[in-house]
Amino acid sequence: MSTSRFIARLSSAGAAALIASVMSPSSAQTQLADKPVLASVSVPGNLALALSVEYPTAVSNAHTDANYNPVNTYLGYFDPDKCYDYKLAANGTNAINVDHFVPAAKAASHVCSGKWSGNFLNWATMQTIDPFRWALTGGYRVVDTATATVLEKAYASGQGGTGNFPDRSITNSTIIAG
Repeated sequence: MSTSRFIARLSSAGAAALIASVMSPSSAQTQLADKPVLASVSVPGNLALALSVEYPTAVSNAHTDANYNPVNTYLGYFDPDKCYDYKLAANGTNAINVDHFVPAAKAASHVCSGKWSGNFLNWATMQTIDPFRWALTGGYRVVDTATATVLEKAYASGQGGTGNFPDRSITNSTIIAG
């Protein structure tokens, strides 16, 4: 017997109930697990990222402009709008026992007089892995205490030769002065 003949033989009330039960989707009230199978406590949701950080991603130059231009903003560990002084490692009286740059003044359009421009330091030193680490974790911390944080750029292994991170030079005396 076909479905239409079967429904026709039912009373109108019975047919309506049958059609309603067949046509309406039923949703299961299944509780999804929010903890690992063998754990005794709930665990908040996590996100896993499968990121590509192998050769040449980790050793390439982050800023591919062949010439430094202070009009451009180069992102990285250094604040492009600050000027920096270079501090040598402390002689045992300071918790920071590594050579490092420290902010010293505000830059005027990425230009600093007698100091290192953060914008220039980003252009000159950042490998592609550095802005990546900076965006995801805040950077690679070589010192991280309650009073000081020092970020370290990625190790340049030289893999692939100088084509990945070529030597660059600046000859414009106006840019060098800034």
